[in-house]
Amino acid sequence: MAVYEQRTKKEYIQFMQMIAKFYHKSLKIRLVQDNLNTHTPNAFYECLPAEEAAALSARFEFYYTPKCGSWLNMIEPGGRCH
Repeated sequence: MAVYEQRTKKEYIQFMQMIAKFYHKSLKIRLVQDNLNTHTPNAFYECLPAEEAAALSARFEFYYTPKCGSWLNMIEPGGRCH
């Protein structure tokens, strides 16, 4: 859908707004994402007015990939857990 040069909260919010608009008929959007520090519903509240943040956050059901797993070694350089 989109590629950004940076991975800040601003870009995350823009991407999430794009997803919400694309799936405008869906009441709940289930989203699987990594554990990057910007990938949280808190980002909505830090970047948007409270009412807009609450409405956007309510549209999503978040599922996070494990922080540590053997499969990470295949997709991330140096993806070992210590």
